[in-house]
Amino acid sequence: MNLNNFTIQATEVVQSAQQAAFNGKNPNIESELVLQSLVDVFDGVVVFRND
Repeated sequence: MNLNNFTIQATEVVQSAQQAAFNGKNPNIESELVLQSLVDVFDGVVVFRND
């Protein structure tokens, strides 16, 4: 996965999920970690746009 192709906020979400997985001694980034990271990075508001 090349994080250079992501937006800054998307990169922050992925990095936050990676850190949460590492802190929990989990070798995988589970969907729950990504969802929690989305909420954390966007201060509790997740905006979905389907353009």
